[in-house]
Order: sequence, then structure tokens, then C-alpha cells
Amino acid sequence: MKKFGILIYFLVVSIGATEYYPSSIKEYRAMGETVYKKDKSKNKYNVYKLEKKILEGPYLLTVNYLYYQTKISVKRELIVLTPTISGVSSLEKTVARYFSKRGYDVIIPIAFETQIEFNEQTVKYMDRGFFRPVAQAKLMIEELRSKNNYEKTFLLGASQGGIRSTMLLGENLNIDKAFTFVAGGDFPKLYAETTVKQLIEFRQKHMAALGITKTSDYEDYLRENLTFDPKQACVKSNVEMKMLIATEDTSVPTETQYDLWKACGEPELIKVKGGHVKGVLKMYWMRKEILNFFKN
Repeated sequence: MKKFGILIYFLVVSIGATEYYPSSIKEYRAMGETVYKKDKSKNKYNVYKLEKKILEGPYLLTVNYLYYQTKISVKRELIVLTPTISGVSSLEKTVARYFSKRGYDVIIPIAFETQIEFNEQTVKYMDRGFFRPVAQAKLMIEELRSKNNYEKTFLLGASQGGIRSTMLLGENLNIDKAFTFVAGGDFPKLYAETTVKQLIEFRQKHMAALGITKTSDYEDYLRENLTFDPKQACVKSNVEMKMLIATEDTSVPTETQYDLWKACGEPELIKVKGGHVKGVLKMYWMRKEILNFFKN
């Protein structure tokens, strides 16, 4: 058994004798009070580390966040910044600081790895893993809104973060705007074709456990057995969006990015010639453009 930092997994769970697999976000509930621990205090914002308990069926999960609380805001607004596959890196922290200095609160769900077994039940772990980050973000959005009476809420994320942002669009959260970077929507194709090292290892071990030798057959298997689909979440939404697509991406294959863009109603599209890393870094380079989009 090995840990994998794959696109859908984010926390360690206490496993009971019988596995439990949720069928909807409605099965998740917040438990108790969220713990706030001040991490940093700057002139224009404070940074808190948050710990929250979430009930998933019989499992009590512990999830964590970074919360950048601005000191200069008159009109309270919240940005939900979901991280890439690398977790909360200097990219997310730099972007969060940028917006906090300009009057926005920013919440970043912290991603974790989990252990997974490769067998005929692996797709159930995968589906469960799709639900968890959505529940993690949704429950915190609801809590922060009730405490701070935010006037607007925005979604922002690149790669895995962009995928999770689109997942949240189907949760009736009254999101005002969303901006995603190099997010893909066709998970079977993504997992079958991605060139991300840890996802290649995941694919190879999963295929071996299933006795599958061709990636095309693996894609067909996932298409028949995975149930969670970010494209369906986006179809349910009429949120104003901007989406950036990298035209030479092999990590989140470009074709899967176009699939998601079409499912989201073909919102304003920004094309970047290049690969995945360039597309992810555009979230940093385009901070001012993101700010103007959220402001107007």
C-alpha cells in the first residue's frame, strides 16, 4: 500500500471494519467548532490555521485550511482558492497575500495524501475522493458566510484546484464568479493519458490490479465505473466564469480542458500556447486580471 498525491485525494481517514462510500455531498456534516490558530500577523492581513471536524457516514474526518483574513476591507468578500496537486505551495500563498492586501478574505483548503489499495474497489475510493474536497470546501464556505456575512464569494484554482472549483459550482452555493486555469473535465481520459509522474504510477498499478494492459481499455473501464463528473456539476451552474486552457498540455490533456469548457457553457476563454506548468503559473502572472474580473 502506498501514498499517492493524485488529483482527487486530500486527507487521511479512520477506516472501520466495513468500508463506507458516500453517494452525495449531503452525507457530509460539520461537527463541533472550528479551531482557529493565528499563524501570522501582517499590516494588511492575518493568517490563521483552521482545523475542522467533518462526519462522513461512520467516519470522523479532520480537515485543515489556511485562512487569510484582510484588515482593510469595507465590503467583505471571500475567495476560495483551491490548490494544485502539489498542495499549498508558494504559488497559492503568494496569490492569497495579493488578494488579502486588496481587501479580500481567502480560504485555502489544505490537501493531504491518503492510502489506497489497488483492486476492484479502487474506483469507489476514487469516487469517494471526489466528494471529500467538495464537502471540505462547501462546509467551510457556509460557516464563514454565516460568521462574516460576505457579500460575494468567488472561486479560483489551477489544475486540480480548477477542477475542484468547477465541482463546487454544482452545490447551490450562490457563487458570484469563478476563474479556473488548466482544469480538465473528462476524468477517464485524463487518468488514461496524463503524463504526471505520480498519476502514471497510479494508473499502472490500477491497471495491473485489474489485469488491463491497454490504456484505451483502462479509459473505457473508468468511463463505465466512475460516477462523479465535474462536467455535470458545471452544467448545473450559470455562474459567470473565465477559463484558461493550455494548448499543449499533457498533464491535464488539452482535450479534457476543452471538454470542461464546453460543459460549463463555453464561458470567456483564454488560450495559452504551452504546457501545464505555464498554464498553472498564469494564475500568478494574471493576478491583476483576476482582481479586475472579480471587482467588476
